[in-house]
Amino acid sequence: MHDNETGDHFVPPPVAPISSQIGDPVKFAAICGVIGAPIVFVFSAIFFDDWRLQFGFGVLCVVVFVVSFIVLFVRAGKSPSHPREGWEDGTEL
Repeated sequence: MHDNETGDHFVPPPVAPISSQIGDPVKFAAICGVIGAPIVFVFSAIFFDDWRLQFGFGVLCVVVFVVSFIVLFVRAGKSPSHPREGWEDGTEL
């Protein structure tokens, strides 16, 4: 930290490890599925020549996307940052 009286320079605090910044691994995997499945689907449509392989891979990408979206939707309601009991934000009577 910076101390004006002694003339020391600013020393930043140590960076937290990446594993603590990712948070919940299920949420991280679901976010990767929601973002990555459409990207993989587009690349598979561009680079695969066999239509049967394209169709099977496309179905797999759609399933991964839908399941990941459902996981994120269900887990959003269970957020610990929003307490349910005794908390009022002024919108409820």
